Amino acid sequence: MLHCSPSNRDQGAAEWPNRAEQRSLGRIDFPIRREDVAEWFAMDADSPCMLLVADVLTSKRKPMTVEEQALFGIDKPNILRSEIPAVTHVDHSVRVQTVHHVTNPRYEN
Repeated sequence: MLHCSPSNRDQGAAEWPNRAEQRSLGRIDFPIRREDVAEWFAMDADSPCMLLVADVLTSKRKPMTVEEQALFGIDKPNILRSEIPAVTHVDHSVRVQTVHHVTNPRYEN
């Protein structure tokens, strides 16, 4: 998701949206190739604009320790919940953004 032009480095425009989003959500988002969606998430659909939320598959989740389960509030987002911790929310959900090789050829192998 492009929030602003990354070429405007003088005013820090490229870094500001990511810092603001990370502060508010505690996580970042990244695109996934459409053909890989079902391998990671409990969904199999296009989501080019990050409008869909899906759960990380159980096989990709990291079990929480007793100490981690006892945490509350601001300490909870810091727990690694899956193999893709940067996008996994507290409830094991993610906002999925899919890319396709026809519309986004740079993501092709």
